Amino acid sequence: MGTASLTVPNPEEIPEAVEKRPDRNDLQKMREASQAHHEGSSPFTRSDTQNLTAMRDLPDLYLMRHGETAWNAEGRLQGALDAPLTPQGVRQALWQAQLVISVEGTRLCSPQGRARRTAELIWGEGRFRLDERLAEIGIGSFAGCLLSDLRRDEPDLFSGPPLAWYDRCPGGEGLEALARRCRQMLKALSGPTLVVSHGITLRMLRLVALGQPMSHLAEDELRQGAVHLVAAGRCRTLRHPEDRD
Repeated sequence: MGTASLTVPNPEEIPEAVEKRPDRNDLQKMREASQAHHEGSSPFTRSDTQNLTAMRDLPDLYLMRHGETAWNAEGRLQGALDAPLTPQGVRQALWQAQLVISVEGTRLCSPQGRARRTAELIWGEGRFRLDERLAEIGIGSFAGCLLSDLRRDEPDLFSGPPLAWYDRCPGGEGLEALARRCRQMLKALSGPTLVVSHGITLRMLRLVALGQPMSHLAEDELRQGAVHLVAAGRCRTLRHPEDRD
């Protein structure tokens, strides 16, 4: 299981970053979503017993977030959009390649470009399977926006638990819908599985696999360049010796 020598994707093939902000209609929808959250419609505010239960007999999971992208570096939200890996992102993927070089199992990857590029660096082109259930959570019109702009312009939308705002994205998917597709994907597994996906989707996979409540979604890091091994009811992080920051 060697690694492939690849060129960083051509930025011209990726949607160009724009200075995007939600319009007035979007802002109104965001405020309404925030109000609904505070009135108890969010999975963060309901009883934990309504959320996630532990999955029994789940095979070992090797969870890997895609390498850093240009939009990660500038704090721009990606969602269904995409951006090329940075040189640091390529290094991170090659670290992951070394961490899983002797691991046998099913190889699954999000169909989004940044995840595919990472998987190609880890395993080589065509040596993994794409699964749409591993795509990043949809964030509607927030995609392409700078998170710092949104926090500055609409601070109330970011009140409450750290990641609750993913339920307030105009036109977004929502956390419960993400949880359903993650659970569906996990139920289909029959043996050890290596996954390349995205920050929030991987957090949800880990949450579902461990049977934790939604209020734990933001707990523990989901580190780029690392491998997060979920096994025997716990998660531990494997890091390359060069990953020192």
